[in-house]
Amino acid sequence: MNNRWLPEDYGKTHNEAIEKFLKVSNKSGKNVSFIPNDSQRKVLARLSGRDIIPKARQQGISTLFLACFFLDCLVYDNLRCVVIAHDADSTERLFQRVRFFLDNFIGEQIETISSTKREIRFVATNATFYVETAGNTKSGRSGTINRLLCSEVAYWPDPKAMTAGLLQSVPEQNSLVIFESTGNGAQTWYHRRCITAANPTSQYTLHFLNWKDFAEYTLKLSEAEEEVVYETLDPSMEEPEVLAEHSLSAGQLAWRREKIDEMDGDLGLFRQEYPLTLEECFRSRGQSFFHRVLFEDIGEYWQQHEESWNFHRDVRHPIPSYHYVLGADVSGGVGGDYSVIEILCLEEKRQVGEYIDNNISPDAFADILVWLGKMYNDAWVNVETNNHGGVTITELLPKYPRNCIFASPTLSGAVYGVGTHTTRSSKLSVIGLLRKNLAEGFVVVSDYLRGELSSFIEQPVSDLSSRLQASAGTHDDAVMAFGMANICRVNYEEYLAYQGQSVIKVINSEAEFTMRAILDKKQQGEYPCTTGLIEYN
Repeated sequence: MNNRWLPEDYGKTHNEAIEKFLKVSNKSGKNVSFIPNDSQRKVLARLSGRDIIPKARQQGISTLFLACFFLDCLVYDNLRCVVIAHDADSTERLFQRVRFFLDNFIGEQIETISSTKREIRFVATNATFYVETAGNTKSGRSGTINRLLCSEVAYWPDPKAMTAGLLQSVPEQNSLVIFESTGNGAQTWYHRRCITAANPTSQYTLHFLNWKDFAEYTLKLSEAEEEVVYETLDPSMEEPEVLAEHSLSAGQLAWRREKIDEMDGDLGLFRQEYPLTLEECFRSRGQSFFHRVLFEDIGEYWQQHEESWNFHRDVRHPIPSYHYVLGADVSGGVGGDYSVIEILCLEEKRQVGEYIDNNISPDAFADILVWLGKMYNDAWVNVETNNHGGVTITELLPKYPRNCIFASPTLSGAVYGVGTHTTRSSKLSVIGLLRKNLAEGFVVVSDYLRGELSSFIEQPVSDLSSRLQASAGTHDDAVMAFGMANICRVNYEEYLAYQGQSVIKVINSEAEFTMRAILDKKQQGEYPCTTGLIEYN
């Protein structure tokens, strides 16, 4: 744990001080001593000074840091504590909790001055406590910030821009920065910060708080009632799976049922508000189109490449005798959508590399494809040629072996006869094939790709039609790159089988792919690799 910002005993001393000096109002409305719960103690025990806390609802994390900041204002001279909430109601509620600590303090009366509606200055120490709403142009940024709590930051209007400004005011030493929130979709700023914090090299400490470990989230049941719960498991609510994977008690299952019922049976909303895993915390409200994805955390084997921070790979690859494919989705490189390359290994049927960059131009992106293609044994490369992809193909052709650039001749719009041009109908085929192959056991190892797959949903457009797309606020660039790579993989496998070098035991005769295109091209004397084998009806 990196604790260069705070002393080792910070959490311990605050536990003791909170119990000794502060009160809270319990569910019965009675003022009682503030005894930190298990979740609060767990966070304080691992506090580093730079902390990010994805969590289930109502575990008291914001209240915990209000208490810590309040006590710090009594001890440290000229301290400035800033709390930013996601909306006006929450701002007022958090500030009133600070006022409650002040009005019910167990000890000598504390002299304060309220210079603004939501600011308190402590006379003895000249410390200030300031609570503001995200989106306010001030947002506490004037002056040094020694303690910063960004509450429900996933719901801020522009968390990336706002936190960047706030962090400029936080000194390196003797400071505390907390990001805490329930999830609000995958591939958002908050999701990416949490995934990054999971890396041991991150300057932030990740504290994931699920609902299972929170003692209050269970119902007291008799033995007879427990038997009824176990005998009435509801598959539509995923109760058999949840019970098997997480070993919930009957009381926890009953609480879960009750909470989902309060949410009108919205299982997606329940997962978002009360996650059991970090993945659930960021799962889209809609049901993911990719209903079965085999994810494997390969730990230290998944590393950032020393020559490019945009490229992560399984360091066990490439293997000289193995076959690889690259799928690419191209953006404009102006900070919006991402240009993504997904790298798949045919022999092991798994993702082995991933390149992500939203600031690289389409022409420069071609150089990345050349670099990675050559690294992975002259891999087959498939580029989606829609929009900016045409520029990438134009730059790629003179730099990379033509016989290793995939083509889909049955699709209209392919640039120079290579790459894959998608239409609305053909995109459905690409995504449908990807779902089929993932369900059959193709392995995903990247958190980023897993996040995009989980947030890719079938969105109803009318009673008779729907659209496959990324959920609001998320991206599908990695999904499309993965789809391009998967098309290429299936065709490469068929070509190798034709050459007597099959990397799979059995070619699926029922697959919607044929050898006709390969054979046609071979008869024409052209190298089969330039041929697309996939057909869309």
